[in-house]
Amino acid sequence: MGATVIVAVRRALVAAVASLDAFQGVPVMFTYKATEQREFAYTRAARFTHNPAGMKSGRNFRNEEGRFEFVIWVESVGDSPEDAALRALDLGLVFEEYVADHKQGIGGAYTLTVDGDGTLAEAVLDSSSLAELVYPVKYNARLT
Repeated sequence: MGATVIVAVRRALVAAVASLDAFQGVPVMFTYKATEQREFAYTRAARFTHNPAGMKSGRNFRNEEGRFEFVIWVESVGDSPEDAALRALDLGLVFEEYVADHKQGIGGAYTLTVDGDGTLAEAVLDSSSLAELVYPVKYNARLT
């Protein structure tokens, strides 16, 4: 196994979320890429920690705890300021349910959870409203 599974976990989560019915037509990306879409999702702020799994003789296995953010971004044109936030929350619920159903992990991880403080940032422009919903994702993996 490689030095970390953080890329594999993020790729697996992006592919899984992109395949969900609620996300059809919503680009789900590994990392932010400018798009003309009014709704999209991506991962960011990836980080991980390694700790020795044991001190016996021979190869030392490592436990990895990784964290990254899953971001849902929505722009609502001509609607009330709450509409963008409500749409982001609708997509967020689908994301939360997927993670809850796959807590045994994906992409080489043996656990996957939404863990920590999330955020909902909102802005109102002249003709549109924006919402950015951020979920903190945590996983655990065992590395050789």
